[in-house]
Amino acid sequence: MPADIIVTAPLPPFLYDPLKADYTCHDYAQAADKPGLLAAAGTRIRGLVQGGGTVTPTSLLDALPALEIISVFGVG
Repeated sequence: MPADIIVTAPLPPFLYDPLKADYTCHDYAQAADKPGLLAAAGTRIRGLVQGGGTVTPTSLLDALPALEIISVFGVG
């Protein structure tokens, strides 16, 4: 079973499509019900993907007890 990851920033398809192929992706950036997403999947999420300018609040990190890695995509 693929690992669950959470995506906290809009990603272009050339980055997002490979993630979707290899992981169970939870799109926090586009989620209409962010608390519901965290309640349903937060305990399974092992990775967080964000953009270079994304700010991740500690409250989000606290909702991800199985988190193992934060990956940041940025340029400049």
